[in-house]
Amino acid sequence: MQPLTPRSALTQAAFPPFALARFLDPDYPTWAKHDPELGYVPTDVTVRDGLDGSRSTYSYEPDGARRIVNYADRPGRLNTYGDSFTMCHQVSDGETWQETLAAHLGEPIRNYGVGGYGVYQAYRRMVRVESGEHAAPYVVLNLYDDDHRRNPMACRWIHTHWFHASAADGVMFHSTPWVHVRLDPATGAWREVENPFADAQSLYRLCDPETVYATWCDDPWLKLELLCEGGEVDDVADLYAIAECLGVPFDLATLGSQERTSRALHRRYALESTKFVVDRAIAFCAERGKRLMFLLSYSPSSVMEALRGRPRDDQELVDYLHGTGLPLVDGLAAHVADFQAFRINPEEYCRRYFVGHYSPIGNTFFAFAVKSALVDWLDPKPVTYAPDDGQA
Repeated sequence: MQPLTPRSALTQAAFPPFALARFLDPDYPTWAKHDPELGYVPTDVTVRDGLDGSRSTYSYEPDGARRIVNYADRPGRLNTYGDSFTMCHQVSDGETWQETLAAHLGEPIRNYGVGGYGVYQAYRRMVRVESGEHAAPYVVLNLYDDDHRRNPMACRWIHTHWFHASAADGVMFHSTPWVHVRLDPATGAWREVENPFADAQSLYRLCDPETVYATWCDDPWLKLELLCEGGEVDDVADLYAIAECLGVPFDLATLGSQERTSRALHRRYALESTKFVVDRAIAFCAERGKRLMFLLSYSPSSVMEALRGRPRDDQELVDYLHGTGLPLVDGLAAHVADFQAFRINPEEYCRRYFVGHYSPIGNTFFAFAVKSALVDWLDPKPVTYAPDDGQA
């Protein structure tokens, strides 16, 4: 098998015309629709992707939040943002961790998570919502362990299409170009990049393989990810500049050193991009008098690695978040603690909670991993935890 190159990877990543047409058709039931800033936002649909082969029902409020099931008639004060582990992919509307918490706390919790988003795209959705009529005084930003590498992606489809072929069926097609962040190695500063394909009709240009190649052949983030997978890239001057800026040794002399140092550079770049977004989110909330909490979510593979006692690869980010002084709930630490109550292996443990994403039981676990921190944070306390007034 020939190694991937920018040309081979990108010409294979041309958008499927029929899937794109369905994605842009407002009357065709698909998982997501085009958004000029964020690339896409989710829409009402039913997909067979749930527990035991069941269908999951996804539906949304007029403002884009996932359907509120519990206490929809009451005013809310808590909005949540993130990717599919916030949106709660693979479960139906009432089975999310937000709805479990809402039922327990006696007040609605709005869910603005979107599957596939990075921390930056979730932050941009937060800025949009929190600048409008559904703004809330309490904001939760949930960071998933693959989100960091999504922040710099100009178009997630060109990075994932070969792993997610089912998305080409027209129902799950998404991951179109969006806003993203990039490091300027000359200055060490991060810059925010707007969506160059904001016009929906312009996406049809990306059905042409040569246009896809011409658009992203010099994309440093794509080149770095190809090198991580043993691919071949001719022009790497920009990657050496990035490595020098971030203080990461970068050695392409052998295939082994290429993969090792490319992965180290990739991880550092990704985590530094999330630190930048975290700072932006903190500044945004501070300017508007909002209170901010961070959550950390993890894939079943990351959970299994932790349960086997292997060191986590995001410790520097965890330390950074603790250093902000803002409340943080670490889902990985919660699973490690929970695992001590079982006499099963890590694979069996993860099957209790995950179907890829959290199952309904997994969302219940996460809800109660978060619950105490939320109760301590909210002022006044939720009605179910309000001080005793002498009434039954």
